[in-house]
Amino acid sequence: TKVRKDGTCKLLCKVSIDTKSAPININAFVDPSLWNPETKRANGRSENARTVNLAIEKLTENILEKRAGSTRRTAAEKTLKNDLQECRR
Repeated sequence: TKVRKDGTCKLLCKVSIDTKSAPININAFVDPSLWNPETKRANGRSENARTVNLAIEKLTENILEKRAGSTRRTAAEKTLKNDLQECRR
């Protein structure tokens, strides 16, 4: 990911369904020094960390809410849920 002039990088979430994957732009930019690859979250309580972590939460909730309305759970939906949970970590 390219570093912008302000020192931040665009944050993307990768979602896979039936072996096809696509990045989802969550319109958030993170200071690379705050990013924790193990937790897949920004560390700290800075404004940037809070903004990034909130954007991740909102995306995850939005996708899971849309899937919760479906009574038929396909393998693709289970994969999506697992990928999103991985994205939250």
